[in-house]
Amino acid sequence: MAPKKVFNLADKLRMLKLKDADKEEEKVIDPYTVKVRKFHSEMNDRDLQEIMQAYGPISRCRVPMDQE
Repeated sequence: MAPKKVFNLADKLRMLKLKDADKEEEKVIDPYTVKVRKFHSEMNDRDLQEIMQAYGPISRCRVPMDQE
């Protein structure tokens, strides 16, 4: 019997972060995707989503954070 794989949250978060980093530089083909740059450093996902909802429904909003 194979040993049961243990879920490791830290590994999962690391994997998702790498996946997002890979996609950060991808060209966007989706005509419904908007990339916003040079906004306030304290802006978070919720703040950006609230602002952008004035222009239509938002299905996903993500503010990438730089590692310092």
